[in-house]
Amino acid sequence: SLPEGYVDRADDCDDLETLANPNRFELCDEIDNNCDGFIDENTAINTQTYFADEDEDGFGDPNNTTDACSLPEGFVQNNTDCDDNTNAIHPNAEELCNGIDENCNAEIDEGAASDGTVYFAAEMLKTKGDDFSGKVVSISGSGNVAQFACEKATQLGAKVVTMSDSKGFIHDPSGIDGEKLAWIMDLKNNRRGRIKEYADHFDGVTFHENEKPWSVKVDVALPCATQNELNEDQAKDLVNNGCIAVAEGANMPCTPEAIAAFQSNKVLFSPGKASNAGGVATSGLEMSQNSLRYNWTREEVDQKLHNIMLDIHKQCVDYGKGVDGFIDYVKGANIAGFVKVADAMIDQGVV
Repeated sequence: SLPEGYVDRADDCDDLETLANPNRFELCDEIDNNCDGFIDENTAINTQTYFADEDEDGFGDPNNTTDACSLPEGFVQNNTDCDDNTNAIHPNAEELCNGIDENCNAEIDEGAASDGTVYFAAEMLKTKGDDFSGKVVSISGSGNVAQFACEKATQLGAKVVTMSDSKGFIHDPSGIDGEKLAWIMDLKNNRRGRIKEYADHFDGVTFHENEKPWSVKVDVALPCATQNELNEDQAKDLVNNGCIAVAEGANMPCTPEAIAAFQSNKVLFSPGKASNAGGVATSGLEMSQNSLRYNWTREEVDQKLHNIMLDIHKQCVDYGKGVDGFIDYVKGANIAGFVKVADAMIDQGVV
């Protein structure tokens, strides 16, 4: 009969290990659990998913996976690469102005439009012998354009004190510096939160629910959110609070009545067709790079963008400057645009 402590089968591979016998599932534990002669094979029930890293940039392809007990060669643990064929494209890459999403944030050449807006505004201030240094700036919005407008204005010496979203605006009298802007970028781009959370996180900040930021006393206003966000009454608030320049960073954010209020009070005002031309200009630079097989750095493209905005500003001044010296940027931009189209038609023999 069967003695105590014995069985009638002899297929155990390790009689000293309770986790090993032919009826067990394989685990990732460096033991041949199912006695098949293999340790930690990929059929184990507690494997981890790894992601192929064919371009060896340290970031994996979410669509190319394998399950294993330990990290296989050529694979990584994260799945955040958006192009696993090019090691210059990954979440930590520097974004270039070349029509490619280098940093895998689902946006291409971000910052170009808003950089152009700030460059244009800087030229507007120069006509008064002034610049961004020490200026208090109000920005609406907190998305891509507003974020990079804040970054560029700060780089030029300004103090940005407002940003907003559809629920209201925050006012930070001490200024939104680089560290705070990085927090906003994480809030909006990654966590998809509301701008009110900024006021909850940082001291001395107020949140104004369902309001626009144009009641705050500033030197320069950059509406970068949406169409018709700045009306006549809000324009008069800016005028009465001493605002000296307004540059549109969105598509027609100022109503016609607001524009009239700025112009009648000799406030420097630029329509989006001029100050918001940076995005279109950079698209042209992208086409040039693609056609000529060039690969400009971000700094090179930024310099070219700067030069384009200088040229656009010069044309606005040439066609918009009145006998009293005041520059009507709306008139200047309209005439400059008309002349450019007319010259092209003549060159093509249309007229």
